[in-house]
Amino acid sequence: MANESAKKRRLHIRLTPEGWVFVVILAFITVSAILRSVNLLVVLAGMMIAPLLLSWRSQLHNLKSLICKRIVPQHIHAGQIVNFQWEVRNTSSRLNAWNILISDTVQRSEDPNDRNKKDRKRDLVRTSVSFPQICIGQSSYVSYKTLFANRGIYKVKNAVVSTTFPFGLMRCHANLGMPRSLIVFPRIGTLSASWDRRLQSVAAGSEALKRRRGIEEDEFYALREWRSGDNRRHIHWRTSAKLGQPMLRQFDQRSNRDLAMVLDLFTDGELAEFDSWSTRCETVLSFASTVLAKLGTAVQGQVAFGICGNSTEILTGRYQHELVMQIMRSLAVARGGMSESLGRTILELASCVSTGTPIYVVSSRARPEGLSKWGLTESERTSLMPILRWLHVRSAEFAELFTENSENNERQIQQLQQKWVSDADD
Repeated sequence: MANESAKKRRLHIRLTPEGWVFVVILAFITVSAILRSVNLLVVLAGMMIAPLLLSWRSQLHNLKSLICKRIVPQHIHAGQIVNFQWEVRNTSSRLNAWNILISDTVQRSEDPNDRNKKDRKRDLVRTSVSFPQICIGQSSYVSYKTLFANRGIYKVKNAVVSTTFPFGLMRCHANLGMPRSLIVFPRIGTLSASWDRRLQSVAAGSEALKRRRGIEEDEFYALREWRSGDNRRHIHWRTSAKLGQPMLRQFDQRSNRDLAMVLDLFTDGELAEFDSWSTRCETVLSFASTVLAKLGTAVQGQVAFGICGNSTEILTGRYQHELVMQIMRSLAVARGGMSESLGRTILELASCVSTGTPIYVVSSRARPEGLSKWGLTESERTSLMPILRWLHVRSAEFAELFTENSENNERQIQQLQQKWVSDADD
């Protein structure tokens, strides 16, 4: 939203280092003029005071006449370059605004992995955008690009607008406010064609159930001539009147494919750095995020997700954008742990989807020998075994389904570290 009225904005003016040098010289000349009664030094002191007064008045007028607005992307994934944009409008009817600088700070406010302080340095972003000139009554746009290396909740702190125009002797700045939180979803990887085939096979064979939907939910795709025995309610009367013969609407009956997935964010003990539990959990979350982002029309029925880690969360509902965003937000803040409710979560998800729908358990560990430790009865374990699909992130099967884009992400990070990227739209 737009910034509050400039009249309510509290402005602060301070001398710059150059300004302090200027004031020291002015003080020396003023004292010399008084002690020695030299008229030329008095005139010089008066001439040097004028730039200070002009800077003070000009900067106050510039900042009071500005309305600032930050434009932030709605959906952000880790490992992707995103664009932040600032819009500044000059409401003054007298003077243009010159040399306007806006400083932004984005910092991670919650760390799902509880990493050390050394790694957190990459989660702090300080940026500044400059507006060389903003004409009277017009708006100017400047954008900058940044990359969020890790998922989680980030806080965009209060922005600061400032200017040193016209002489650089003073710096007038004001706090724009506008703090907000950003949720960075897990990074997106690459799914292979094998995963697409698995989703397509859910609606075929003995493991899937096609439920006939109401005719109003089917998709109209063509018209054809009337045949004996057709339902009269499907006649397209306007086309029939034009052609002089009954024409019937045809509908494409879509299968109700469901998706059930449990994320087992199991962490226990300490492994080597290159094969840590946190890395495995990040792979699990990245896979789930990629599946959700690329579902498309592969699933049109129920979507059921269970997250078992430091805490247990179950999200189910009809496939729609709101549900996908809700699951994405949960993935962004999920933490690894030793959940004892994995079995119950799988059982509950099985009751939320159609009979025979496979339940994919994407786990950071290999599949345990038995299910007796999951708190399930013998009959419950027997009913779950045929539909259970265990995907270990270090298995060859998982490698055929999913590939992380870590190389591209590292290359993007290096590019941003080597070169500052800033786009200005006139």
